[in-house]
Amino acid sequence: MQDIETERIANPNVISLYSSMKINGLLIFALQQFKSESWDLSMPDKRIARVLRYIDENINTELHNAVLSDKASMATNSFARLFRNLMQQTVQQYIQQKRIEKAIKLLHYSSLGIEDISAACGYYDRHHFSKVFKSQTGFSPVRYRKRISGEFLTALNSINNNC
Repeated sequence: MQDIETERIANPNVISLYSSMKINGLLIFALQQFKSESWDLSMPDKRIARVLRYIDENINTELHNAVLSDKASMATNSFARLFRNLMQQTVQQYIQQKRIEKAIKLLHYSSLGIEDISAACGYYDRHHFSKVFKSQTGFSPVRYRKRISGEFLTALNSINNNC
């Protein structure tokens, strides 16, 4: 954490991707310490909370509005409207966001290939996954991983040189 503070002091308006991912990792770890049931308290509609939990647990599968609305015990159109009103995005936008977030974690913390990561995130076509990933992050998955590796090695070398 000291390296992040040093970086913040040196460049108060810039946070590197490495520092951002380190902070993200710490936040994810902290949030994972809470049981999923405790998140339901902040969701005013238990049906949507149930669907959000289902999406998280099944992000690597095909997730259609009809199946999700069934999980919420609602008609498809009513479910989609309620979801959009509560979450400020459509169901499919939310699913895409969650898939890309998972892909980023896997690119950062695993050595899985792009094909395996795309499947783990619910994309069965590597090229479609790459296109969606790039539209959301500005980088292809391969370039994103190379950038993370480069920043990590630079930070590691910096640490080693300071020791």
